[in-house]
Amino acid sequence: MQLQNSGTWSAIHILSLQPDDPKEQQACKDLAAQLHGSVIPVRTTEDLASEVCAAAFVLSQRFHGALAALALGVPFETMSQGEGDKLSSISAMPSAAAAALVSEGERQLRSVLFPEIR
Repeated sequence: MQLQNSGTWSAIHILSLQPDDPKEQQACKDLAAQLHGSVIPVRTTEDLASEVCAAAFVLSQRFHGALAALALGVPFETMSQGEGDKLSSISAMPSAAAAALVSEGERQLRSVLFPEIR
């Protein structure tokens, strides 16, 4: 609630990364009602990047949302799903170290996807 009432943004968007899942639909609907926000279905990486780039801040309980915010330079906080979840590994990491990991991951992905370009 403190973030919601800070007045630093004009809208709250709940990004649904599994918009066709009935349980997620209900969870997003309930959250949107509590926060007076809107649910945005995300079906592609482009959708995710577009929404995250437009955000002033990202609050994520999923690795994908936090990783997208990190890669796109958008401030974020994570919510734990439980002890030892994927997000616990990046939530306390200094941003320079996290950015270095993102760069290395991108480099390795490019080398696999485009082996002829070295």
